[in-house]
Amino acid sequence: MLYPEFKNWDDEWEKFKEVIEKAIDDEVSYDAICTIRTGWRENKKDLLPHFREDGRLFIEVDKSEEPLTSEDLDAAVYIMRKAGEKLGESKFAELKKGKDVVTLVSRFCLLHATKEEVASNKLERKVTIGGRTFSPGTKLSKYLKEFLVVNYIEPEDDLLYPDRDKKDKIIEFANILLSIATEALRNREDIVCLSINPIDLFLQSTHTTGWRSCHATDGEYKAGLLSLIMDEVTAIAYVYRTIEPFYNLDLPRKIWRQLVYFDLENGSCLHSREYSGSNPTFAKYARKLSAKVLTEHKGVEYRWKAMPLNGNFKCSSKNEEDDDSWSYILETRSSWHYQDDPTYRVRLPEGKRPEVHIGSYDIPCLRCGYTREDDNSRSFYCDYCEGNYYYCSSCDEQLTEEDIYEGLEDEILCGDCFHERYFYCARCDGLTRKDEAIFTVDGPRCPDCVERYYFDCDYCEDLVLKNDLYEVHAQDREERYYCSECVSRHAIECAWCGELWIDFKEYKGKYYCIECYEAEIFKEEGA
Repeated sequence: MLYPEFKNWDDEWEKFKEVIEKAIDDEVSYDAICTIRTGWRENKKDLLPHFREDGRLFIEVDKSEEPLTSEDLDAAVYIMRKAGEKLGESKFAELKKGKDVVTLVSRFCLLHATKEEVASNKLERKVTIGGRTFSPGTKLSKYLKEFLVVNYIEPEDDLLYPDRDKKDKIIEFANILLSIATEALRNREDIVCLSINPIDLFLQSTHTTGWRSCHATDGEYKAGLLSLIMDEVTAIAYVYRTIEPFYNLDLPRKIWRQLVYFDLENGSCLHSREYSGSNPTFAKYARKLSAKVLTEHKGVEYRWKAMPLNGNFKCSSKNEEDDDSWSYILETRSSWHYQDDPTYRVRLPEGKRPEVHIGSYDIPCLRCGYTREDDNSRSFYCDYCEGNYYYCSSCDEQLTEEDIYEGLEDEILCGDCFHERYFYCARCDGLTRKDEAIFTVDGPRCPDCVERYYFDCDYCEDLVLKNDLYEVHAQDREERYYCSECVSRHAIECAWCGELWIDFKEYKGKYYCIECYEAEIFKEEGA
């Protein structure tokens, strides 16, 4: 029931690398594994001597002294479902919807029977279903048969459920499933493990009987798994009943777990939230193991004090005393992991309140191996490897998403290179390459705006807004357009016709175009 034989830590770290690669479906940097291994070895060095060679401690729950729990029933139903899936594909393959039968029997065990009734295969109360009443002491299988008739074989809604014509086969399949659950409860062998093994810490909420937490390998705080592996204080307590293939390894399927944070110096520790729910029996055995670590470290008698911190029901051991003090210090060093409130405080009789600082300040990116500078708890990768970091296509400067300037054709640039290459046309606000800029009297403009809105001054050849040009005349009758400055310097307004001219004459203190000048002289001389 315990783990396969431990070979050595080199082999264990190879397994750890394999587990991570299976979890993320990607190769893991050798540098990242070396960083994690070094951090684990250095920071867990005070805990290591108090664990087995593989970093684990085990204790078996004494089922003769412990009551059945809801987790026991959950585990039994899980075993039943797994066996049912195989039976539905072999012995009962003729049933088109064998999975429906497995689901119905699972629901029956979890919702319509008690764990004690499933374990004994006998009713402990009076029940009525489908017009029939069953007394205490009746075999649970008879109640199950009527449950199937009412809910599947002959339902009141008269729907044509698959396989309803195979009533005897359905009931036979259901009875076998129930007997599997009963056997699993009667022969339950719950193993409690306290571990600092990196594989266990990494899979703390993965490979379970159906429950999960945000610290699953696909969870919202998955990066926290590496942080907890590399700190000085964190261990995991978990309970399992079966060892099953997972990620190409034989690993325990967890039915319960909680994290434990040690303060060896003060002879105390904190037990964190229980998943998938509170189980006083499992919590009691977890405290037995954590107390073993504390007493060994201090070299004192195997006795300890315990204090529930959140109103949990206490299930005490003979070596455990009540603690009248509940104070503790619990701090987190990073945002990688999610911090649950502690449920129990354990300390030696001469111990002090625990002061624990959880998590590692630094963790590596699993792809490039470099120390991460971001705080994205949802990823095992740094921002660059995740695709959140970029490089300037001109100078190769590393950029964050906030530092990016986008050129034309999705070109990624830093601020300096962007402003060296581009400008925004002040006329249309369009992004324009500087080597395509056309300079006007108003400053650089894009080619489109110059073509639409600007014209060359025929005198100085500057580009000027069409609305700011003035039409001027000459004796050759060709059209000319001058900017305001050239008009003020090189043209006059004819005192007679009012138009602008570059060819003009003065007469009696006024300026005239040639035609108007001659007309004015002729008029006066004729007079």
